[in-house]
Amino acid sequence: MKEKLIEELVSLISSLEQDRKPYESVWDEVTDNFYSKRNFYLPTNKNASRKPDHKYSSRAKRASHIASKGFQGYTADRRADWLQLVFEDQSLMGMYGVQDWLETSQRTLLAHFSRSGFYESLAEAIPDGMNLGTASIYSEENVAQARIVFKARHPRATWYAENAFQEVDIAMDEEYMSFRSMAERFGVENLHQSWQQMAERQPFDNQTIRHIVMPMDERYLQFSSGPKSKKMPFVSIWFDHHNRHIIDVGGYWEFPYFVWRYDKSDAEVYGSSCPGFEVIDDSYVANQMTRTRIALGNLIADPTMIVPEELEGSDFILPGYHIYTTRRDQKIEPVPLGANYPITVDNEDRIEQAIDAHFNVPIYQMLQQLEAKNKTATEVIEIAGERVALLGPTVGRYELDVLQPAVRRSFNLLRRAGLLPPPPRAVMDAIEQGEVLKIEFVGRLSQIQKRYYKTDGIGQVFGYIGAIREVNPDALDNIDFDALTRESLENAGAPASVIREKEDVAKIRENRIQQQQEILQKQEQMATAERLATNADKLGKRPENGSPLEAMGRQA
Repeated sequence: MKEKLIEELVSLISSLEQDRKPYESVWDEVTDNFYSKRNFYLPTNKNASRKPDHKYSSRAKRASHIASKGFQGYTADRRADWLQLVFEDQSLMGMYGVQDWLETSQRTLLAHFSRSGFYESLAEAIPDGMNLGTASIYSEENVAQARIVFKARHPRATWYAENAFQEVDIAMDEEYMSFRSMAERFGVENLHQSWQQMAERQPFDNQTIRHIVMPMDERYLQFSSGPKSKKMPFVSIWFDHHNRHIIDVGGYWEFPYFVWRYDKSDAEVYGSSCPGFEVIDDSYVANQMTRTRIALGNLIADPTMIVPEELEGSDFILPGYHIYTTRRDQKIEPVPLGANYPITVDNEDRIEQAIDAHFNVPIYQMLQQLEAKNKTATEVIEIAGERVALLGPTVGRYELDVLQPAVRRSFNLLRRAGLLPPPPRAVMDAIEQGEVLKIEFVGRLSQIQKRYYKTDGIGQVFGYIGAIREVNPDALDNIDFDALTRESLENAGAPASVIREKEDVAKIRENRIQQQQEILQKQEQMATAERLATNADKLGKRPENGSPLEAMGRQA
């Protein structure tokens, strides 16, 4: 039985490696050309030089750098609240204390991300997605320190497979560890016999092992060093593929790998349509153009000369140097080249603009320029919203593949560890009933898109309200101004802590009405007292004949 399971693992590893091979040649071309950061992979290039190959143009490398930093800064920045937790059931969101609890949990999550290496992992993974089409981050719970550790994985160290819904649910990761580290992590007794000897004799030597995560297969739990729940959706297998030996088996409640495919087709597992793939040809052209321009500039600055034979040995072209001759028609002149230096510069500028366009660099620079020009918020929203729409599909897949699963897994880990604030009763009941917690992303790019569409609609509503009020004020009864106000504040990015609960608003209005009634009552009492004081001198006199008071007395 055990040998059969090992054979299945070996077959799975072979299939994963074969599926990735068609992409590796393109990765090599990208990393050799302008993405030298991932050209070095420790297990296979341990003794290789890390010095990148000499290139004449660094435009693609700079464009990739600007796009990667801009993309992270405008989606999930350490210094900004880029996520918002909400429930899909809007009636639940209106219950007392729910929004405040969600906002407190959200702040706990963001604080945890700041100290767990999450943003550093994003900074390492985003360039992989833009240049190689595929990037991944691995998340591991550190029980001793009660936190989650995030690690960006080298593209050459990871392999993936999808389920029927095109979701990555199988991941294989290659870990490069010393025998000493293996013995500390898994226990020396769980290693293969040959590696037990290596851990004793050469503990600092390194070797690769495979970490495979896939949907739960209870058969592998027999290799676990401790009890593991069969209810876990995913099984974790540490496999020594050199000796065909299973080291340890564990499990995960959530899939621990966040795999971003920049763009992909229906039949592909790895990303294929990304700026790095599309810019290869233009990068080659830019490199050759820059090389030609440098050579042409050198030739213009130091041209080949036509020199009379009689001046051989005296033809020194130096500043302030003189060559004397008795012949009036004798001269030294450069060879006519027929080359135009400005034309080559213009062509190079055009190809560099094309490289920037592949990486959407003008969009990120546009956002900075709008802020620098002190544009109003409305102007920024209108101008930026139209251009940022081009990044909609890219941002959407990035949020779906990376940010959303990272937030969900972290939220669940913190909740299971008791590190989130205690939820109100309404939230507890909703979770027991299977209510879905939704994540809304409010990074800069998401905000620009959201405000461009929603704020524009609300602005039009206010314009209609002004026109309707002039014609028929009673028609305003159709508008729920409380709902309109709350929607406007939320679209403007106001935190939940500054928006009062509906129950609190009702109490404030009730108190205000009561205070107004008390004021009116006091005013009436004061007016009555004033009238009594004014007529006090007349209370002891008899009514005059023919007066209304005298008539009332007679009737009485």
